[in-house]
Amino acid sequence: MRLTIVIIIACFMQVSASSLAQKVTLTKSSASLRSVFKELNQQTGYNFFYTDNLLENSSPVTINVKNAELPAVLTQIFAGQNLDFIIRNKTVVVKAGTQVSQEVISGFVGDAKDRKPIPGVTVSIKGTKSAVQTDKNGKFTISISKGAESLEFRFIGYKTVDVPISPNSNYSIYMEEDQLSLNETVITGMVDRKLSTYTGAAKTMTAAELKAVNPVNVFAGIAVLDPSFRMIPNNKIGGNINALPEVTMRGQTSYPTLGSELIGNPNTPLFILDGFQVSLQAIVDLDMNQIASVTLLKDASATAMYGSRGGNGVMVVTTILPPRGKVEVTISNNLTLSSPDLSVYNMLNATEKLDFERRVGLVNSYRGDFINSERYKAVVSGVNTDWKSIPVQTGINNRTNLSLRGGDESLTFNLTFSGNLLQGVMKGQDRKNYSGSFMLSYRTNKLTFRNNTIATQVNSNDSPYGSFSQYLDLNPYWKPYDENGNVNKYLENINMGFGVGSSIVLNPLMDITYNTIDNRNKNFNLRNNTSVRYDANKSLWFNGALGITKVNGTVDNFYSALDSRFNGVSDLSARGTYSIDNSTAFVMDGKGSVNYNKNFGMHGVTVYAEVRLASARLNSYAVSTQGFPFDRLDNILFAAQYLNSRPTGTESTINNLSYTGSANYSYDNRYFTDFNYTRDGSSAYGENNKFGNFWSAGLGWNINNEKFLKDSKTINLLRIRGSYGSTGTSVQNPYAAQFRYNLGTSTGYFGEVGAFPGGLGNPNLSWQQVLKSNVGIASAFLDNRLTFNAEFYNEVTQNALTTVSLAPSTGFPSYTENLGKIQNRGLQLDLGYTILSQPRKGLKWNVSVNTATNKSVLKEISEKLKAFNAALNTNNPNQTAENAQFIEGRSTTAIYAVRSLGIDPVTGQEIYLKLDGTPTFMWDVNDKTYVGDTRPKWTGAVISNFLYEGFALNFSINYNYGADLYNSTLLNRVEAVDARNNVDRRAYDLGWTGPGSVSPYKRITSGTPIPTQLTSRFVQRDNNIQLSSVNLSYQFKTPFVKRLGLQNLTVSATTNNLANFSTIAIERGTDNPFAREYTFGLSARF
Repeated sequence: MRLTIVIIIACFMQVSASSLAQKVTLTKSSASLRSVFKELNQQTGYNFFYTDNLLENSSPVTINVKNAELPAVLTQIFAGQNLDFIIRNKTVVVKAGTQVSQEVISGFVGDAKDRKPIPGVTVSIKGTKSAVQTDKNGKFTISISKGAESLEFRFIGYKTVDVPISPNSNYSIYMEEDQLSLNETVITGMVDRKLSTYTGAAKTMTAAELKAVNPVNVFAGIAVLDPSFRMIPNNKIGGNINALPEVTMRGQTSYPTLGSELIGNPNTPLFILDGFQVSLQAIVDLDMNQIASVTLLKDASATAMYGSRGGNGVMVVTTILPPRGKVEVTISNNLTLSSPDLSVYNMLNATEKLDFERRVGLVNSYRGDFINSERYKAVVSGVNTDWKSIPVQTGINNRTNLSLRGGDESLTFNLTFSGNLLQGVMKGQDRKNYSGSFMLSYRTNKLTFRNNTIATQVNSNDSPYGSFSQYLDLNPYWKPYDENGNVNKYLENINMGFGVGSSIVLNPLMDITYNTIDNRNKNFNLRNNTSVRYDANKSLWFNGALGITKVNGTVDNFYSALDSRFNGVSDLSARGTYSIDNSTAFVMDGKGSVNYNKNFGMHGVTVYAEVRLASARLNSYAVSTQGFPFDRLDNILFAAQYLNSRPTGTESTINNLSYTGSANYSYDNRYFTDFNYTRDGSSAYGENNKFGNFWSAGLGWNINNEKFLKDSKTINLLRIRGSYGSTGTSVQNPYAAQFRYNLGTSTGYFGEVGAFPGGLGNPNLSWQQVLKSNVGIASAFLDNRLTFNAEFYNEVTQNALTTVSLAPSTGFPSYTENLGKIQNRGLQLDLGYTILSQPRKGLKWNVSVNTATNKSVLKEISEKLKAFNAALNTNNPNQTAENAQFIEGRSTTAIYAVRSLGIDPVTGQEIYLKLDGTPTFMWDVNDKTYVGDTRPKWTGAVISNFLYEGFALNFSINYNYGADLYNSTLLNRVEAVDARNNVDRRAYDLGWTGPGSVSPYKRITSGTPIPTQLTSRFVQRDNNIQLSSVNLSYQFKTPFVKRLGLQNLTVSATTNNLANFSTIAIERGTDNPFAREYTFGLSARF
């Protein structure tokens, strides 16, 4: 028995000795204890037992050992730490060590300019959590443990200072103001570049800057901060929350859409989110609380890397990365009240409308007089309905974001949930956006793995009330509801008897009482982005990335058989309709890249290369049915028959292959140059032009780093750069270059399936090439208080793509071809000045002004496009609405109409000018000419940012000068009006009333209105100023926040689109009013 015990003890001793004799190889520099313990665990299998509070004030570890025994390595690691350890079996237990003697040092922190003390400066021991703050006299005292190497001094508005720790030191630190808030790095979406040696035209905006302008709409914020980025106003859709905005960057490089073959806006920029291409919709639905920065890439040096995708500019969005060394919880909430702007609709009231009808002649008959008397009774009884207020509401919108993020030196994560519940200003219009994402990043010594999964579900509905403009037509003497609040079926039901015609007007609100599904959209988007990076050394890294996106969407529409649109339809199988449109998209985007970045003395070199392979596949089908006898049978299963002969659908696949190379060289941070080359291939182009070549070259000079300016106190920054190169834009129809045939039973012959032509191909269809030149200057003066930046650019689109309609005899509706040349030229100026800057008091006031001018001109058009212009006029001899016209030398946004001399006071007819200058009463389509341009000559903003002790007050004012507008309100509600409907107040005077009458409008009569043909009389200069935003926020001070257990707490209030002042009076938002927004925000970080 004793022998057995001895043998067992010997075995345990042998095992223990063997374990302790394990060799360890470890090289770390300023690493945390946690990461060191993890490495030792992987090498030896030993577990480390400790509590988190023990490591809170531990010092970073620097060690370099090879084949050393574990106890010796641990002894070296714990040297200088206020910790000790013991080894028990296979576990290392970490415990508090004997108190290490601490040295107490003190000092003073002041302003470098006036030498006055700065209270509240954070003084910390670098690499630990030990920190104190200076008192009101700028003094501090801090205890320094053995092994501490440096102190760090931080204060908002000042440059961070690092000072080595010296024994028995009494510090006097003077901090310099950090006036110039320039981003040191340009995020291009492929490889980050140093701003000071980058020749590209780029503008980076932080999330804080964007949210100070608009906390809920990223595009609105960008448009204020950078005037080259425009949200094109759409007077039809107005403030519809379910409509995508039209955005452009630096004007138009493409023709407007002429047919269904080119889907969407051909001038939309490219959107890159965290390195992967996404859709405009993805950016619209992105929660602004997840955004870290937005960068606009504009010229060839900045966009040539994107080849055929970068011709319209590139918008690069990055999201917030998790911090290392801690875990934090952030919750933010934005409550927005969205109220309709009804101030632009000026309709007649009930009394005025009756008087208008009398004077216009609607009562000049027994029938008219009788109806007028009935309406008069309603007015006397007090009926005066404000119809414009009935279909609208104040939308209550709520956006909440919750995120858990953090990690250590090796592993980081970010778990985010977001909900955005929107109500439009039209009743029943809503949009619900739910999203969740999980990002995981793991980094070893040289390898970094990152995966990000994002899921988004969007459900939306359009308003069942239909178009807002139809309610403006309704007369104010009609009652929408009865005494009990129920909807009246008829607004007017006057039966005169005796065979005299009646007046029956249905109430459109009755349709709201029926079961209706109006554009019910359900969209699910799942994206997974994976990347692997290998850092061979500090200068060389390799990266591989794969993005996969899957989208499923459905759109439903159901209209009850009781709906007024089926009045007069007796066949039950044709009453009630249901349509459903299903679509799926699958996108794969893979790329591999290598980057080399190294400085050789005064020489700096960056080289980047990438290969990209992408594929996008889209499928959709649509089914329309009819015959739903009952209101609640809103399922397609109950349909009696197809609305059309059969279901329809589409299919498309586009494959892309590209090679990209980029190089940057700088000398002494004074002279620098960039070169980019991309070869793009796409299946969407003709077999003779599958690949396109895109390139750029740029030069720059940091004049402020020259000896004669390097020490200047007046000129702090002076940089000049220029670039020239070629980018491109892509055709959106994947089969525009292919001859296509359709198969179907309708073309069968003796039992065999027949084929008929489906698309006229173009084997020579090529890339739309945009040649871009750009000259830019960046400067700062007077100790960085005054900044001035300027950009001048000239862009020429070669082989401009467009779709031309064909004669029916060809058997094809349209044909895509490269048909011309477009020149896009502009200038952008930015001026900023720091009026007040006293960071010591937390006081700062910046004011900036930006402005831009741009003109897109058709330099050359093909003979085919000239023929299209001629056919457009020949086939439409009586034009009453604006239409596209393409004339060499004119703008792409030009307005064409027949010139007018006004209304003849004698006859009341309009006097036109023929092309030869001859006056005439006859309108002729061949006399159409250029009469204005919808693009403003100058556009920009005035921005003010005021900060004081945690308070921030920001406001921005947008302006547009020199734009022309075809005032459709004058056409539809003032002149060519139906007197039986309500009219604009300007129509009350009836226009021209007789010989000698002077009026800008034709005579209004009781008969059927004759639409006014295109005339320069309705083209007006639209100069406007808009109070875009006012933002007030407060960031609570640290002591109060810490008492609440928080790291940060901020409250804010913002108003957007509060007021609009224009030189013309026009209805803004005919289908959907524009909105004024009031947002209240709360953000807390734990």
